[in-house]
Amino acid sequence: DHRDLHSFPTRRSSDLVRFKPHDDTDAKWDMVAVLNFGAGGALFYYNSELDADQILDLKINFSPSKDAITCLGKVIRCASVPAGMFLIAINFVGIDELQQEYVNKTIEDIVSEDEE
Repeated sequence: DHRDLHSFPTRRSSDLVRFKPHDDTDAKWDMVAVLNFGAGGALFYYNSELDADQILDLKINFSPSKDAITCLGKVIRCASVPAGMFLIAINFVGIDELQQEYVNKTIEDIVSEDEE
């Protein structure tokens, strides 16, 4: 699925995502704080460059009280930013409709909690 990140509802976020290269079974899981999040993908800073089209294994944790989502992500953009960091944009791949609905519902719940 090659839909753009902007075709889904998003929210600014401090949610944590763990990831590792999909094709490297020995790789350790890295953790990043997500800047922007939606059912279509995520945007985050990382300390190393990732290749466009690279596939990542993802574990997405919204909060300790929510179940983690496990899926794949495809790097769609990697841009160098100051301080030696990289801004990474990913689209979710292999995420089913129920998982997309779960992400949207969770974002809606968190946004409504933030507004209270």
